[in-house]
Amino acid sequence: MKRAWIAIAVAALVWTAPTSGAALQIYLPRTAQAGAGALKLGDVCVVRCQDEKLSARAAALPMGRSPSAREKLTFDRQTLLARLASNGIAADDQVEFSGADAVVVESDGAGIGIEPLLRAAREFLARNHPGPDGCVWQLAQEPADLSLPNLKNATYQPRLAKSPGPNMVRLAVAVSRDGEQLAVVELTFKAQYPVRQAVAAMDIPAGCQLTNENVRVDTVLRDQRSEDAFASPVGQTAAQSLPAGTVIRVSMLKVSRPTPVVRKDQGVTMRVRGPGFTVSGIGKAMEDGKIGDLIKVRNVDSDRVVLAKVAPDGAVEPLVSEVRK
Repeated sequence: MKRAWIAIAVAALVWTAPTSGAALQIYLPRTAQAGAGALKLGDVCVVRCQDEKLSARAAALPMGRSPSAREKLTFDRQTLLARLASNGIAADDQVEFSGADAVVVESDGAGIGIEPLLRAAREFLARNHPGPDGCVWQLAQEPADLSLPNLKNATYQPRLAKSPGPNMVRLAVAVSRDGEQLAVVELTFKAQYPVRQAVAAMDIPAGCQLTNENVRVDTVLRDQRSEDAFASPVGQTAAQSLPAGTVIRVSMLKVSRPTPVVRKDQGVTMRVRGPGFTVSGIGKAMEDGKIGDLIKVRNVDSDRVVLAKVAPDGAVEPLVSEVRK
């Protein structure tokens, strides 16, 4: 409020009081600046009167809240007369105006920014969980006023307001100081969901295999929850050129055929595992097999043929005792 008082004081120094017999004399500067807090007539105009009690009463006349950072409030003479009349200073011959026809009041320009409001709102959302599980609340749009007049020791009290739509929540954040509510700012948030996606970390030519070096996994926020589990494309082949930063889709990849780890007539280790023991033997694969495949394997020692599952290390694990040769 300091700069507002400086502006009013300068106006008072250059103003020559009227010589008429008006009980209350009010000088309106063209503009005035105000800080935080409730606005009074004496903050925006020069008020003089031989009756000091009347002068003090008029100067303390409430004019509402102070303007926010982007706001301008205009008070003309008729508005001031109406405010004075509502406080018992009604007769026109009791009030004499000079100066401008209206005063435009602006914020003193100092602002707290939106961050304290967002911090209070997000803490409220984290405590109360007003939306679906797993969602992240993102600010849908910035409020019309991004800042309020500079406030020291201000408190911020969010509360739920009427929701503007599905998957959205609106908070009304009350800004107070010394027990006096100065403003209420509405913030609207929308629910978003973290989704993992594979992205080309560098330019990947068509026909090149995707690896952990040329592919990275990013987490992004989407409006809808993903129903599909994330599957890494590492190990597959690019069906087209993938410039760095490209989100990799299934349609951009070639269908890769898994390579057999066991070939027909190849010697293999036959392994049987149980609680606390492992028994190994030698076998001969009777067909090709990929990891997880069931293939026929001949036990070299017994000459019996069994079905066995191909393990990642190339060994086979028999599932049944014997099948027809």
